[in-house]
Amino acid sequence: MAYVAGGTGSPTVVVMPELLSHIEVALDEPRVRSCFAWLAERYRVVLLDRRGTGLSERVGVAPTAEAAVEDLRAILDDLGASPVWLFGASLGGTVAIEAAAAMPERVAGLVLYGCNARGSWAQDYPWAMSSAQFERWLSKLQSGWGGATSLEAFAPSTALDPQLRAWWARMLRSAASQNGLAAILRAFHDMDVRERLPRLTMPTLVIQRSGDRIVREGAARYLAAQVPGASLEMLPGDDHWWWHGDSQAVLQAIARFIDSQPAHRGR
Repeated sequence: MAYVAGGTGSPTVVVMPELLSHIEVALDEPRVRSCFAWLAERYRVVLLDRRGTGLSERVGVAPTAEAAVEDLRAILDDLGASPVWLFGASLGGTVAIEAAAAMPERVAGLVLYGCNARGSWAQDYPWAMSSAQFERWLSKLQSGWGGATSLEAFAPSTALDPQLRAWWARMLRSAASQNGLAAILRAFHDMDVRERLPRLTMPTLVIQRSGDRIVREGAARYLAAQVPGASLEMLPGDDHWWWHGDSQAVLQAIARFIDSQPAHRGR
């Protein structure tokens, strides 16, 4: 397991990795680095790569939510940190929900950004991709391997920036192999944590940009309605990546919510 911790504040905030991650490549992006520096001025911040991606072990790993929870448990044991706050964006939010349900005594609170509770479309969950849409997207990612594939959906406000395009292409190449990507995406498409939501008892904030092209507004409203006592903060913007667009609005929402909790509910 690869992880890095920065900052000396309280509580500890663990940033759950998105679909693909590579700690070193991520921190090469100035917007990413600036956002994590902002958080580290206030809290102890932990970044990690799940097994199967980035700098963590990739051999013999099943990219499931359950395996990701085991990864988080091992990191918390190593840090001696508990309870902690989990900040999960996109797939990281889905895994954060699974972790909070599996070990509620170690999770002080949740912040979920641009997050689906289910990876695939269903009649009672219309905000995710259908199987046909998913297969087309996977084919696009694999056939465009080595390039800045799908950047216009993840960060439409800066999709034509040549430096960002070069960075995203490097992230895709570094985070997982071309064939390994399929296993990671299929595992995400199969995830469904909806039954966990009513059992979550910790403070929970759901943040969503209204024009997000990857995760729809309805998914955020569903999460906020299903988690007891959850708060919902809708923000303007089209970028799926929280550290793009008006990232300060996202950071301020996170800090406002965590700091409003009694003694920050963790260390």
